[in-house]
Amino acid sequence: MMSINPDVKNRFQLLQLGVLSGKHAAVLAPLLSALKIKYVSPKEIEAPDWFIMGCECESRENCENGTIYINPERLMSISIEDAAFVLEHELWHIARDHNKRVGNRDPWLWNIACDHVINLAMLAEGASCSLRGQADPKFKNMTEEEVYAILEKEKLQQNSPVIRSAA
Repeated sequence: MMSINPDVKNRFQLLQLGVLSGKHAAVLAPLLSALKIKYVSPKEIEAPDWFIMGCECESRENCENGTIYINPERLMSISIEDAAFVLEHELWHIARDHNKRVGNRDPWLWNIACDHVINLAMLAEGASCSLRGQADPKFKNMTEEEVYAILEKEKLQQNSPVIRSAA
């Protein structure tokens, strides 16, 4: 088990307070409260080195068995604003039931489509993030399913992978 610096825990508690007092607290706070917190290295969960945090949860109705995984090293290496953006972003995946809605789609491409929708919505509401992430303006006001269909079509037409990114 990983030994956690108290500064990491304090930073995450500050992020939690931001969610609990933010404009979307009614939606996001219950999800955050239900999740177990686990500090991990990316290797432990087979994630890329740039991994900051991610949530694993069956659905928004079944979060009590879910976990939020946090890479302490990366959490401390980014600004508090960027960390807050990433946490809220991850909670929106749960709130929008992305795991439940993936169906027979390619999970990796579905996640990218969902990232575009979440990030564009957060940026439109005034959030900011200096991390490179999926937020192509051509997908503005589209659903995750619409974005996925376009990405899938583009991937087939170009016969090349979609660029991977951090958020």
